[in-house]
Amino acid sequence: MNRRHDDLMLPPTPFQDRCDALRTAFSPIAWSPDASANMAKADDAVGAALQDLRDQFADPAPEDIQDAGVKFASGKGVSAARKVLEAPSTDTDRFRALYAAAKTELVRRHDLPEFSVSNLVAEAAEVLQDVLPAMTREAVDSLSTLPEDVVDDLRSGRLRADSLSGLSVQDRPLEHISAIRSAAAAWEPLYSLTSGTVQGRTMWEDMFRAVASGSLSSNPTMTFPEDLSAQWAVFMDTPGMVAVGAGINPVEVVLSEQGTLEPLWDPFGTQADVFTHRVRAAGAATGVMGQMSDVAAGHIYRSEPLISRQAAQRRSRELPLHTRVGLTLEQAVDAALDAHPEFAQDPGELVAATDD
Repeated sequence: MNRRHDDLMLPPTPFQDRCDALRTAFSPIAWSPDASANMAKADDAVGAALQDLRDQFADPAPEDIQDAGVKFASGKGVSAARKVLEAPSTDTDRFRALYAAAKTELVRRHDLPEFSVSNLVAEAAEVLQDVLPAMTREAVDSLSTLPEDVVDDLRSGRLRADSLSGLSVQDRPLEHISAIRSAAAAWEPLYSLTSGTVQGRTMWEDMFRAVASGSLSSNPTMTFPEDLSAQWAVFMDTPGMVAVGAGINPVEVVLSEQGTLEPLWDPFGTQADVFTHRVRAAGAATGVMGQMSDVAAGHIYRSEPLISRQAAQRRSRELPLHTRVGLTLEQAVDAALDAHPEFAQDPGELVAATDD
């Protein structure tokens, strides 16, 4: 048999393939369909039926053909030869067409409503509504068990939550080491979206596209903003996004109680307005800071006589935005909200839903 024929006759696994595609789409929460075992059984049933079809029209074995030739040469007539020569072959265009039609119909008959992509996506979306709040609660709760010096570094902005895994634990007691590692693991899923890696961003976009559309089809209009800070709008409420837009890192926002982790499970669909509101809040705060003078660059220039103004400005750009303009965290948030009071809270719909 030629390669094309062999490929055609491979056992089909349409339902397991569908499961795999859904698992990939929802990989940020490691979800798997409840129906996965039954879908595997459906694939087995389709494969068994098609194998039976192949067996019914299997080509004669080489030894049967040889035996027919020996019988003819032994004077036993041509009946054995006629049987093997007239036997149907699976390696024909007609059989391939029949096999393809049978496969299509078998898959259709075994494709139950609970196996449909739309129903499975709906199931995953319900799980997502529970998982994301649990994920963010775990991240917040993990901060309460950290050593005091680590919390101080996080609160001051000297340390980010995504740097906890690289923190030296030498000479620390075991409970401190365990707390640091737990916090690093709890914050890692959040930073998988906001750390800037293409893979992380794509995984979350694919998941939220599926929730919004009820399908696994691509939609280039459903994407996250390029600005990494804006992507925190998936997790952080609007006041928190004001702080993020002012240059304050998210864990510092949480510890200072300037914002709350309130995750969105459908930012491209039913919660798109909330997501957009949060993104705009961050942009507005950044704009307010951008209208202020870079006082940090001036301080650096005056304190180091040998440094140029350009070098001082470059060094200033490495500082948090609110620090560059000479404001504390609280002052920066107040200044942004004074200019844009509409970003003092999430839109009413989400607030009402949360209250319920």
